[in-house]
Amino acid sequence: MNAFDAGNYYFDKGDFDSAIREFTKAINLAPEEPDGFIYRGCAYRKKGDFASAIADFTEAIRLDPEDVFAITARGATFERIGDSDNAIADFTNQIQLTPWDSDGYFRRSCVYVDGEYNKAISDLIEVIRLAPENASAYYNRGWLYKEQGEFHRAIADFTEAIRLDPDTANPYAHRGMAHGKLGNHDLAIADLTETIRLDPGKPRDYCNRGIAYEKQGNLEIAINDFNEAIRLDPSSSYAYRYRGRTFAKLGEFAKAIEDLTSSIRLEPDNPLAYYMRSQVYYEMHEKRKAEADLEKAKLLGLEVGKESPKLE
Repeated sequence: MNAFDAGNYYFDKGDFDSAIREFTKAINLAPEEPDGFIYRGCAYRKKGDFASAIADFTEAIRLDPEDVFAITARGATFERIGDSDNAIADFTNQIQLTPWDSDGYFRRSCVYVDGEYNKAISDLIEVIRLAPENASAYYNRGWLYKEQGEFHRAIADFTEAIRLDPDTANPYAHRGMAHGKLGNHDLAIADLTETIRLDPGKPRDYCNRGIAYEKQGNLEIAINDFNEAIRLDPSSSYAYRYRGRTFAKLGEFAKAIEDLTSSIRLEPDNPLAYYMRSQVYYEMHEKRKAEADLEKAKLLGLEVGKESPKLE
């Protein structure tokens, strides 16, 4: 077995130190061949040595500037360490070399998701044109539309993602949230119920379904969902916050204050719990405490109206 094949053998076994040793031998025997650098770079990346991986991929690209595998691998490593500019540059190069392949557009869109939503959407449109059966592209674009408040477009994309891959939970979860934003609480509950069936371990899904039940006025059922979310994650400030609001709607103000106080303890810089607690204090006619919480919510960045807030 030659050194390169030995490196691949050890790589497949997960023995990355031995793989690096063998790929180094292969590089010493053929220093003008990019493959040794590429595969050693992959082994370094598996070990979490991203600087060495980037150095090897860069050398492979110097030896063969059109090696798409090396360019893509380096871009993925830049993305892994949060170097978005260099990741985008490599994925753009990948696209220029293989414009018929959706992979470069998809990878670049995943980097653009971190703040440049319109560019990410443009890339995903191209992915869908080149690979119309790519469920992840529809899901990602739907997520971006949802974040931009374009809920009808988001729902259309999540629906297509579900058609292509009906056994994945996330598209149901986010379609459910989009339905909720549009006030379609029955549809939200149906989607979130399917999400929970497919992946029952996520507290956020129980919280979101609980909020939909709360909006419907099914307050006791909502409490059950918030209870389950807290059972799954006792540190969920989100679950305490909305269970507290639901207790308040049931007139159980002491429980509401207890939950909202727990939410504040778990996430002291989130203004919503202070605002919600202020609402409860107003209902309890504890004006001084209500005004203190409202002022704290404002200091944390929440914009509220001039009138004293009422329980929704």
